[in-house]
Formats: sequence, structure tokens, C-alpha cells
Amino acid sequence: MLAKPLDVPYYPQLDDGYCLPACVQMVLSYIGLPVKQRPLARDLGVRPPLDWSELDYIYALITIRSEHDV
Repeated sequence: MLAKPLDVPYYPQLDDGYCLPACVQMVLSYIGLPVKQRPLARDLGVRPPLDWSELDYIYALITIRSEHDV
């Protein structure tokens, strides 16, 4: 006999990299503790991946710093 599936609500990831916050949001909502995903992500220490402009900026800072270190 197959077990009856749980009626867990579905919440999509709000950003790339938000798999953990989305999963936790679904489980907490299922047990009666609704939470918003972005504050949950913050509390879990999760943030969306850096976009290319941020990566370029970080690379530039590292390059400049390494060129000026003695």
C-alpha cells in the first residue's frame, strides 16, 4: 500500500541559491509556522549568487590590492 503524500505547500525559490530557504519555508509552513523567505534566508546566512558586475568589482579590488602590497 502506498503512503498518502503530505500536503506540503509549494514555495518557489525567490532567487538563485535560495533552495535551502525555500525548503525550510515549505516545511515550517506545513507544520503551522509560516515565515517569509527573504528574512529566513538572511537568518540562515544565505544570499543570492553574485552577479558579474559584483564579481568584476571584487576582482578589481583584489588585483589593485595585490599590485600595491609589499
